[in-house]
Amino acid sequence: MSSPLDQQDPLTGYFTPTSRTRAAMDRLSEFLPLAWKENHCLALPILGPPGCGKTQFVKRYHSLFERKYDRKLRALYIEVSTRSFRTNVSVDFLMKLGDPNPRYGLLPQRFHRLAKLMTGKYDIVFLDEFHRLIDSNTQQVEKDAADWVTFFLNAKICPLVIVGEMKCERVFVDSAQFEGRTWGTVEMRPFDWAYLPDRREYQGLLMAWEQLLELAQHSGLGELDCALRCYVFSRGLMRQTSHLLSTAAMIARSAGAPSIRREHLANAVDYLRVGFRAKQPNPFLMDEVKPVPPAPMTLGDGDTK
Repeated sequence: MSSPLDQQDPLTGYFTPTSRTRAAMDRLSEFLPLAWKENHCLALPILGPPGCGKTQFVKRYHSLFERKYDRKLRALYIEVSTRSFRTNVSVDFLMKLGDPNPRYGLLPQRFHRLAKLMTGKYDIVFLDEFHRLIDSNTQQVEKDAADWVTFFLNAKICPLVIVGEMKCERVFVDSAQFEGRTWGTVEMRPFDWAYLPDRREYQGLLMAWEQLLELAQHSGLGELDCALRCYVFSRGLMRQTSHLLSTAAMIARSAGAPSIRREHLANAVDYLRVGFRAKQPNPFLMDEVKPVPPAPMTLGDGDTK
């Protein structure tokens, strides 16, 4: 018998605009015309915790831009390979660009081929999962990451948007080589239940996603009590919320139910929780729940923002 998790996630790939993505959209649109300098290009970091919606946003940015401004944007999206360090970032680029032998040559040779394939052909590059370059705590790894980005910007190939977790700040803070080469930072934060506009937006997000699930009957996911329980599980992160609702919908359909009920959400939580979170109380099995702080911006920061 197949698990409900084997079914297709109906929310996968659906982009939901939020106040955070609209703010990031405005900031990026301001950045683009200012990012070409006489001797180099600029970089803009977009940082936040895992699951806050960074990747989903940057993958959709070019289509959002073209729809809003009615002009073409030549954008390239690159995801840094797991445990990829400076010498392999060029390989990631070359593979994406269709180079027949992306691992051939030393770093300067690879970069020369990369520059030849890209110069004049792209308006912007999104370099996602940048934190994979600094998984080690050694300063050398951070310096290597910074050196590669500086090399790219100084070659004036195109502006660069660096996407990753908050620890990526370590590459740019107090770095002389980045002086004048970054345009601030965009932070994408989880929803905070204690902040009323965030709470209302989170409820609206649940209602919008419920419509997309196309169940036979209304489930009331955006109602205050249910929304709070969803929030306690997800800590205000979009990806965790999306997975919770999708999994609960799959469980409901497998049971022949016309709507998502509380027991379906409770079962979904049990499916999705891993590690230390599996030991925490299931918010859908509790008589009452109290708000919790949003997910920390940096792993290891506890409940601080």
